[in-house]
This record gives sequence, structure tokens and C-alpha cells, in this order.
Amino acid sequence: GVCFIMGLSAVQMFVVHGEGTPIPLDNTKRLVRTGIYAYLVNPMQLCSALAWVVTGFIIGNIWVASSALMAWVFVVGMVRWHHRHDLMVRFPEGWPEYRANVSEWRPRWRPWIAAPANLTFNQNNKSHGKLAAFLKSQDALGLEYIAVDSGKLSYQEPAESQKFLGLSAFAKAINHINFFWCLVGAGILILTLPTAYLIQIRTHLREGRHVETTR
Repeated sequence: GVCFIMGLSAVQMFVVHGEGTPIPLDNTKRLVRTGIYAYLVNPMQLCSALAWVVTGFIIGNIWVASSALMAWVFVVGMVRWHHRHDLMVRFPEGWPEYRANVSEWRPRWRPWIAAPANLTFNQNNKSHGKLAAFLKSQDALGLEYIAVDSGKLSYQEPAESQKFLGLSAFAKAINHINFFWCLVGAGILILTLPTAYLIQIRTHLREGRHVETTR
């Protein structure tokens, strides 16, 4: 369950924030350092290795479980060098700082946030106020709280135009607490983002408008 959430969330963050995919021919246009990537550099590779181990133990086959070791050797020995070189070439400013603060294989308990995101909440809405109070009590890192008199809960990453609204904004905000809450938020986003996008497509097709980047 945890591996599924981590792996799927990693792909989702590539698409949403990186404007690309894990496929080499469709590389991300931006360095992804948010979501699960604020805790771990290689979530997809880690999930793949753990999946082999778990599968091997379930079916009682040591050779299947040992596939995780072979996969790890391949990633560390060959893919790791290419991956680091490629990211250094494409993101010479952001990658070194990110790599220095986030581990490739061992998740951080608390996120590393390069620049604070904005959480805009309606100060007249009790649930919004409780969320802001909860986040502050948990010492959520890298969040700027913007109180307004009306409107939906919204979340926006720095240097990005897209906004996350409602439940998606809540899921993005709790990602700033710790690794446990990151997984909770990732599970929510796996469901809410595709749903919100499909609703947008349906609405905009009816109105003859393009799909916007509000989530």
C-alpha cells in the first residue's frame, strides 16, 4: 500500500509540477522537489526494490526477493551516474542544493523545502482556521499563511501559476508536516487531481473554454 502510494505519487508529481514523465524521451521541464520528492530523491526506484522483496517473501521465492538487490546494484552502478549527470546539465542551479539536502534512498522525516509555498485560507471559515492552527501546531515547514475574508482554501507553489483548491490544497499543505502526513496527502491527491481535471474538462467542453491549471 505504501509503495503503491509513493510510486504513483512520484509519477503524478512529475506530470503536475515537472510537466513531464519518468520516460527519458519526455523529461520534466522543471526540477521536481515537492510532494514525495521533498523527502526522497528516488521514490520510484525505492518502491520497485521494495515491491520485489515483498513479492518474493509472499510467494516464498528467495530469487524473486533477490531481484531487489540486482535492481539496486544496477541503479547505483549505472543509472545513478547518468541520472545525476543529466539533472546537473538540465538544472545546474537547483539540483546541487536539492541533492545536498535530500537522500536518494532514505526518506527524511521532515521535508526539505527550497522556497515557501502559499496557503490562502478564509479566516471566516472555521474549518480553514482549524487547519491553519493545526499546521502551525505541527510546525509545518515552508508554508506562508495568507488570511482572506472569503473564498476557497488554496495552495500555490513558488514560481508556479497553478493553484490547488479545496481538498487538494489540504493534501498539499499537510505534505509540509512530516513523512507520515506526506503519504496521507499523496493518497488524497492521487484521487482528487484526476477527478478535478476530468470535471474541468467536462465543464470547459460545455462552455467551449480551454482547461485551466487550477487543480
